[in-house]
Amino acid sequence: MRTNKRAFKNISLYTCLVFLSFSLIALKGKEDIRYVHSLEDFRTHTTSHIHNVYRLGMYLYQKHRDTLFSDVPVHILREKLLIHDFEKLDSLDHLRNLGYQNRLTFLERLYANFGKQKNSEMDLLIHELNKYASHNDIEVLRKHNLINANGTLSSLAQKIILIERIADLVERQKNPISKEEFGRAKMRPAHEFLTTPLEKRMAQELVRV
Repeated sequence: MRTNKRAFKNISLYTCLVFLSFSLIALKGKEDIRYVHSLEDFRTHTTSHIHNVYRLGMYLYQKHRDTLFSDVPVHILREKLLIHDFEKLDSLDHLRNLGYQNRLTFLERLYANFGKQKNSEMDLLIHELNKYASHNDIEVLRKHNLINANGTLSSLAQKIILIERIADLVERQKNPISKEEFGRAKMRPAHEFLTTPLEKRMAQELVRV
């Protein structure tokens, strides 16, 4: 009988611990669940983000190809979408050929700041990332003569960049890992970052895809 009592106590204790564990998980909320545990997890997440931006960008183009984007050459759009965030996955050797001086890749530096709120260090990193992203963008746009003589973007280039921007913002909103990556309780809706009613409507359409 004593053995049965001890077993009953153990079962009761186990039941309480399980209940407590589930209660704590419920209290934490989805935003605190960890998806990315390593640099390789982060590489996979970044690669997935790039693929999703391509898919969403092409969907947006197809939806409006007979109206707003009727003059957008699909092969140039594909090329531009395929280099989205390319610098984040770029090798150290290639980056150094472009003048990069840090001993870590962009992916490693971003992972070191994964889940942190925006700060001065992140601001500097983002500024540097944008510099190398602009290098890749300009290379593609110049190749297709989409930059004017005075250095401004042609109207066609602006449309291509708009497609990519909307797709990027929507992907961040829809991706469940975004909150964890940027250390936020929730992501702001994509349309809040856009200016015109048309841009906002396209973002809201894309969220539903």
